[in-house]
Amino acid sequence: MSCVPFAPCCRSLTLMYSDVATPTRKARPFGVQGCEVYVAVADNPPTNPKEYRFVAFCTRTPKLIKFKSDKSGQTANFLLGWVNIKGETGPWSQVISSTIPAA
Repeated sequence: MSCVPFAPCCRSLTLMYSDVATPTRKARPFGVQGCEVYVAVADNPPTNPKEYRFVAFCTRTPKLIKFKSDKSGQTANFLLGWVNIKGETGPWSQVISSTIPAA
């Protein structure tokens, strides 16, 4: 899975994610129901996935992730993972980091 934060605006980040096998397509891989998105706001990305909090289950890309105003200027670290139609989760993506914009 690949993920790119883009279009920062108004204390939010828009995530675009795709299958690494078909990075130019928005379609999910065959048999995948959606994508779980987790975030940790920290200067350095946590190494333990349990330190990230669940923020969204996405079935379409892109996804707008909003943050509270006190998070402006801090670093959002994202972990994403595919979930198949049986509810089974796949491996985590690489950590993707981006600065949370000000309002």
